[in-house]
Amino acid sequence: MSPHLRLKTALTVSASLLIGGALAGPAAAGAPPKPTLKDAVQHFGNMATGGCLDDSFAYGFRGFSCNGMAFQNWNVHIWGDGTRELKNLATGRCIWGGGAELSRPSTGNCDASKGQSWWTYSRGDQVSFQNQATGLCMDDSEYGLRMLKCNYNRYQTWR
Repeated sequence: MSPHLRLKTALTVSASLLIGGALAGPAAAGAPPKPTLKDAVQHFGNMATGGCLDDSFAYGFRGFSCNGMAFQNWNVHIWGDGTRELKNLATGRCIWGGGAELSRPSTGNCDASKGQSWWTYSRGDQVSFQNQATGLCMDDSEYGLRMLKCNYNRYQTWR
């Protein structure tokens, strides 16, 4: 199977798992989630830019050309309230989106806070991420990753 087809298949299966995953019990405040059978490892490619969510020690959190490397693998943990924690497998950091509108989402130590909790809104095999703390959505465009009011357009849609 070609790398492109393998990535597309992984993205489709991953989006299905993210969207249809069962609920897991809540973690103690500040305690990192323990992977469960309900957790899934996924990639997220933006529908407008084609860039994948990528986190590395050298370059930080960014949208970057999809390449299938570990920096683009995310453990998706579903909390008891239905929100998701997105933890990078290579860095062990979680996506934080708790800033003001137009701020840049970032990654940091996982802390189970609302700033690192994401509501997901699905349409078929596509998903948008809304931060629980701010109500803003993660957006990727020529301006890079940033937090904006939710409109669920292609810049705020991943698969």
